[in-house]
Amino acid sequence: MEREFNRKHTSVQAKNLFSIVWDFCDKELLYESRVHPLSTFSSSQNKVFMKREDESSFGISGYKKRKYASLLPFLQNQQVEETLVIGTAFSNHVCGILQLLIENHLPYSLWLKEAHQLMPKGNWFLTQLLSQSDQIKWIPSKKWETVTEGAQAYASKAAHRVFILPEGGSVRESVAGAATLCLDLLRNEQQLEVDMDHIFMDAGTGFTAACTAYMLGYLERKVQCHLVKIGDPKEDYQPMFSKVAGWMEELIGVPPKLPPIHWYQPMTAKSFGQVNQGLSLFIKEFAQQEGVLTDPIYSAKLCMTAKHIIHGQKLEGNILIIHSGGGVGLLGHAERIKIS
Repeated sequence: MEREFNRKHTSVQAKNLFSIVWDFCDKELLYESRVHPLSTFSSSQNKVFMKREDESSFGISGYKKRKYASLLPFLQNQQVEETLVIGTAFSNHVCGILQLLIENHLPYSLWLKEAHQLMPKGNWFLTQLLSQSDQIKWIPSKKWETVTEGAQAYASKAAHRVFILPEGGSVRESVAGAATLCLDLLRNEQQLEVDMDHIFMDAGTGFTAACTAYMLGYLERKVQCHLVKIGDPKEDYQPMFSKVAGWMEELIGVPPKLPPIHWYQPMTAKSFGQVNQGLSLFIKEFAQQEGVLTDPIYSAKLCMTAKHIIHGQKLEGNILIIHSGGGVGLLGHAERIKIS
């Protein structure tokens, strides 16, 4: 990947950025994802593409694998004796990082939010296969807001080195890996001989979206970023963007700048985890028309909203939608998605 990047890019600034983030990453976990056009989204005034981060692997969902590319070397180099993973039973992140911790013989514990109904499906089915029950601590829902404080209290009293990994893996040590998403996009643009004018992403925790936006700022790209907020419409992403800005400055050495950012709510099924008939129909039609599988939590809502914005606002130029993965989560919602 490094040789391919340097061969295709003449920008000194881009090469310097790549060299910085590359040194922090496990090269075996970095990957090149392809970009292809979406015929049913495009029109005479634009061409819409999709970047397939979902094809990076089966069990580790989408661009989370990039975050782990710099997080894992940190855990190994620091000889962490327990990685305390915070999340939910159906989390893509919990299922993904757990595979790498086990593969690399890194001790772990899972602090999961207590759920009343735990059917063995989707990510929870895989997490059950991977983990042992005595390594799981269930946190009551009423105490979930203070789960981080509880983890910090545990770590401070432990006689061994504990690293607390919050929901989504949004930590300083994941920044370098997440930054490779933007650099891989440069490779795609070179291969396609296009420059993207608009980029659509689901915001998620805001971490990877922030890393990508700040990297575009470092590269002085004139691109519009469109971020879809999945979940609480009142959620404030400014704290996460501020954190990432500080971490990026530590990594790169200069303060980052943001390109223009536009925020949206999903056009339907706005609540986190909500599925309705319109979303179910879109998932089916998109799969049959474009051959792309999307999950009802993130990627389907992103794509459905992006199509609405692209057509409604008559966006022009080259437009990219980044598929963040989550395919395993689709299997956890089979009974809620009507396909007949």
